[in-house]
Amino acid sequence: MKAILKCLPLLLAFVLPESGIAAPPVYVFAGFGLNGSQDLSMFEDFREAIDRDPNSAIAFSADAEVGGGPKFLVGYRLHKNLALEVSWVDLGSRDTEFTVSQGAPNITYVGGVLLSDVNGFCFCAAGLLPVGDRVDLFARLGAFLWDGDYMIDLDDNSLGPDLSGDKSGFNLTLGLGLDVGFTRHWGMRWELEFYEGIDYKVDLTTLEGDAYVFGMTLGIIYEI
Repeated sequence: MKAILKCLPLLLAFVLPESGIAAPPVYVFAGFGLNGSQDLSMFEDFREAIDRDPNSAIAFSADAEVGGGPKFLVGYRLHKNLALEVSWVDLGSRDTEFTVSQGAPNITYVGGVLLSDVNGFCFCAAGLLPVGDRVDLFARLGAFLWDGDYMIDLDDNSLGPDLSGDKSGFNLTLGLGLDVGFTRHWGMRWELEFYEGIDYKVDLTTLEGDAYVFGMTLGIIYEI
């Protein structure tokens, strides 16, 4: 019984909120995100032709699937309201079905799937707003150093062989989310993310475009 009483303060310190105690400066995060592309532009030559002549018979459509992948992060609190974060993000593999068609007098049709796989490192500054003993709102701003692999799988192989390519870039990324602590060290992070203008180029053609990627990530955070 005496041993239990001696351990009781330690157990209470682990379970109960610790109001007024500063959070540990270093934290790590592991989670999984779902990401979707919007404002996807492909086949810029076709788009420019449509813009020049809205009455042209050229038609274009693209439908991107949602992708997903892991995210790992290390952060350091410079202040209760400011932190620096470095993370590795996998935006996942994504299939974008597309069609390009042109009417009379020269009826043509191109259809297929653009397969993309993008990942990279984020370097961000995060602003933190404590709204409770164990709850922080945060917003982050930084750069995404990414690398992507792309392939076009044509529906009709008679139009030519499948094409592939790769590209890298350095683009803006934004995030807005919520940290909720369960104990002194363990908690959960939920975040909405935005990656600006991840572009691509497929070899052997002048096929270029860009995708503004929106995502949501959920995972576990551990404060060291």
